[in-house]
Amino acid sequence: MAFPPLLSPHTAVFAADIHARLALQDAAIGLYLQVAKAWAEDGFLDNALRVYRKALRVDPTQLEVYEAIADLYRRQGLVTQARAQYAALADYYRKQGELDRLNAIRRRIAELGLDGSQRFTTSPPG
Repeated sequence: MAFPPLLSPHTAVFAADIHARLALQDAAIGLYLQVAKAWAEDGFLDNALRVYRKALRVDPTQLEVYEAIADLYRRQGLVTQARAQYAALADYYRKQGELDRLNAIRRRIAELGLDGSQRFTTSPPG
């Protein structure tokens, strides 16, 4: 984890909360994303989801956060939630005319399977 010296993830989230309250959005988002990514990499998926949601409360236009949340849902086997997140992203990219990103998201949706079962290209989590 690459937090500022002497900051634990919990302290970094607390610092991000303070930044958010002071309307220092960029600093808050940066800390939230750093903590969420680290927790996701370390397998603390519920903690990562919670922190990603905090980031969205500060700035709901962070598209990479929606994608990260969808990926975490997929990793947890929550196919319906993952599909809903990906579908919302696909709709946004379609409306914006971002066809490359739209197609990438559609591929991720297809990987989830039509029957609710997840199709893994690598080993399933767990």
